Amino acid sequence: MSNVVKQSRPRVKQASKKDCILLAKHLREADLQEINHGTGLDPEVSLLYAFALSDSCYSAWINNQIILMYGCGGHRGVFGSPWMLASDLLTNFKREFVVQCRGITEKMLDNYGYLENYVWAGNTKHIHWLKWLGFTICEPTPHGIDGEPFHKFYMKR
Repeated sequence: MSNVVKQSRPRVKQASKKDCILLAKHLREADLQEINHGTGLDPEVSLLYAFALSDSCYSAWINNQIILMYGCGGHRGVFGSPWMLASDLLTNFKREFVVQCRGITEKMLDNYGYLENYVWAGNTKHIHWLKWLGFTICEPTPHGIDGEPFHKFYMKR
């Protein structure tokens, strides 16, 4: 009989630079492609950059494994740029994550009043999720370092 206790729900905590370094090694393929088409930066550098620019940044963990990171930066009361990157483990905990997403988005709206960012058109799971959250998704336009199609998404109070 094992003494290992399985964690049933993801644990969310204030993110750290170490979280960025760890998650960069485990990002989903679509997230890697989005980073590549958007900035061309190394995934670790991209996560550290997003972390540094965020007013708030969190990571979700299950059984000592990182699932995802998310954050938002900008000018409080005016404009915020939300982001999220995940590992393949997210598919195992979609329901738990989705239940919390709307509350997180509402808190971001309370802080900023207007949220906006871009999502790579090939990242269909993110686009579906953003629509479910209530974001308006614009038609794709060339964006990023190689002119790949990206959708601007936004939400306002």
